Amino acid sequence: MTHYKSFLHALHGIYYKGEKKGTKAGRQKLGDFVSINFVQELIYSLEQVSLGTEQLLYFVGKKYGKDVAAEYIKGRDKKKILKQIGSHFEKNKVGLLEIVNVEKKRVVVRIKECAISHNAPGVSTPVCFFISGFLAGVIEKKLKKSCIVNETMCCALGDDFCEFIIREQD
Repeated sequence: MTHYKSFLHALHGIYYKGEKKGTKAGRQKLGDFVSINFVQELIYSLEQVSLGTEQLLYFVGKKYGKDVAAEYIKGRDKKKILKQIGSHFEKNKVGLLEIVNVEKKRVVVRIKECAISHNAPGVSTPVCFFISGFLAGVIEKKLKKSCIVNETMCCALGDDFCEFIIREQD
């Protein structure tokens, strides 16, 4: 587990602290980012491997959000946390996060142009399990409260955005 965390922290340092040589990923010709189609193919292929892959992607996203990303997010105010997540998503071309509603125990956010689901053909269920887990992980770590995140709308279903409801648990 130590290797996992040190690897992800090193990558985060590249993107957030400017610790780089050459391009961020060190790829001189190809640069930092891959095709959105490749990302979607990878995610959808994983989802076809076995039952439970959705929960696995949620868990991995949550672990990454909690163990790595939350350390780069400041404060405990929900709106400020979400704005920082939005900046992270936009900078890394994950999508454009919009805060729709913030209540005491319930938050609604939308992601437009989502890298995982935007224009994905032939999908019959929401697919952004990693992002759901990521949001849960960051929020839990920063607020020190358990939460569950559900995707209620998804670009893969033809919706204009992905919508996530974050519910704090008692």
